[in-house]
Amino acid sequence: MRLELIENDSQKINIVEGVLIDIEGLTPDSFYKNEQREVPTACYLGYFDNISICVIETFTENPFELSIVNFGIAEFAQGEGKGRIFISHLESLAINEGYNKIRLISHPDAYGFYLKCGYSRYGSGEYGLCKNI
Repeated sequence: MRLELIENDSQKINIVEGVLIDIEGLTPDSFYKNEQREVPTACYLGYFDNISICVIETFTENPFELSIVNFGIAEFAQGEGKGRIFISHLESLAINEGYNKIRLISHPDAYGFYLKCGYSRYGSGEYGLCKNI
């Protein structure tokens, strides 16, 4: 398994868009800009056996905290533990970049997944989660 940062490479963006078809709730329109904060985002494509099955989109407003905007695994690969491995890879990348915390707002259906990955509730929002890394 590996994560690859996707930059403004149209061929890779097409691959990401293809993966998104298999991930409920994620769309190509959300890439590279979080309109609520107007902060550029980074997109990672996750591969398993050289097949792209995961998309993770992140941004940062704080030099020590990384926020996950979108995370998804293709439906055919869900329930096999791959999501936890990709989250772990992202956490390792974040540590290497100097971050010490990851924050996110979970989709209600994914809340239990993040709790199993070691995230804890924060703030007043119902689905806000964070993890010290």
